[in-house]
Amino acid sequence: TLSWLGAAFYVGARIPQLWKNYERKSTDGISPFLFATTLLANVTYNISILTSNEFLESPDRKAFLLNAMPFILGCTVTIFFDMVYFYQHYVLYAKDMQLRAFEREHEHHEHLSDENSPLL
Repeated sequence: TLSWLGAAFYVGARIPQLWKNYERKSTDGISPFLFATTLLANVTYNISILTSNEFLESPDRKAFLLNAMPFILGCTVTIFFDMVYFYQHYVLYAKDMQLRAFEREHEHHEHLSDENSPLL
């Protein structure tokens, strides 16, 4: 029960961020590196479960998988949600990110020109 509850919380932690990105139509301020590292961690965790000696040498692999199912599903669904984030970041809202970068660059140039102008 606690494993399933933990898996639900683990998976559910992605939903508010993805929903907020959808509402804002932007992933501005969110590091793709964060999602990349968690994606890699979840992939390797699933691989470690499925290549463990306990699984490979188990006389009843089905029972092992059923016991490990909350962990496998929690990671797999989180991998899916991480891919949704990358889709949002690099496809859906990529133009927004380019516009925001352009605005920041424009503001930076305006700030520099203000510093170089005479006081009077």
